[in-house]
Amino acid sequence: NDKGLPMKNQSSDEVVSSKLSTNLKDDISRSIAGVRHWNRPNAVAYGISESLYERNPVTHEQAGSPVADTFAVVARKNSAILVLGDGVNWGGRAALASRAAVHGAMDYLNTALFGVNRTRKLTTQDVFQILLRSFHAAHCL
Repeated sequence: NDKGLPMKNQSSDEVVSSKLSTNLKDDISRSIAGVRHWNRPNAVAYGISESLYERNPVTHEQAGSPVADTFAVVARKNSAILVLGDGVNWGGRAALASRAAVHGAMDYLNTALFGVNRTRKLTTQDVFQILLRSFHAAHCL
């Protein structure tokens, strides 16, 4: 279906494939990982992912499809958050796990750091605890 939701009688590989094919590039109305207008260009933040896997010497196709490493960058006027996800190999399941982990961590970090009004400034220990909890959120999504 066009929303990337699992349908009855789909195999697990079909479910993974449908989730990976969900296209949100032009959908700016939805909040993704706690960020609205998440795909708007930014003059001071940019990211690109490059695979170091070998190419087939005959067909020149990149080994490992899809490459499962992911990243997310949220740049604000005076701060930025960068989250990296190592897909641990390649393929649909690794790509989905990496994307889910990046989404979970970014969502938690945005909420914990910018989604609440504070009565005091954060200490280094507060930030460390937020980072540890973001790892937990990444693993749970």
